[in-house]
Amino acid sequence: MAPAVLLEKIGKVAKITLNAPERLNAMSLEIAEEFGRIVDSLCEDPSEYGAVVITGAGRAFSAGGDLGWLRLRSEDTPSRNSEIMHDYYGKFLCVRRLPLPVVAAINGPAVGAGLCFAMACDVRVVSAEAKLGFTFVGLGLHPGMGATHLVASVAGYETAYRLLL
Repeated sequence: MAPAVLLEKIGKVAKITLNAPERLNAMSLEIAEEFGRIVDSLCEDPSEYGAVVITGAGRAFSAGGDLGWLRLRSEDTPSRNSEIMHDYYGKFLCVRRLPLPVVAAINGPAVGAGLCFAMACDVRVVSAEAKLGFTFVGLGLHPGMGATHLVASVAGYETAYRLLL
């Protein structure tokens, strides 16, 4: 079975690829854990890199949270769910700890938490074919993955309100 996240060194660039194209790189627990390990290793010794580029395999950057896994979360106790979700979000948002510039290369759809993940990067470069969307409210979910903070910090409060509601 192929790794859920790939790390490739291209010159001085660390290219990180979410590698679940059959699921449009939906953010599973497996992807979260592998991504967190890669970021930890880059934080330990960033000396051989000058930048990080994050992208998705196949035709999507990320379709957002793995809805099947998120549905299962609703069956847990609120306190346990809160702890698990905090850890899950942290595995992706640890990208903010990287001591290198981080570029989200959005090659296709970036939706919900997938777009929040891209917003956590320093710079976003978006393909002309990519579709972007904060779809939380339409799914009956609160804007998670730091959406309210990240969107406002990148686009300003007025734009964030419009995009998130």
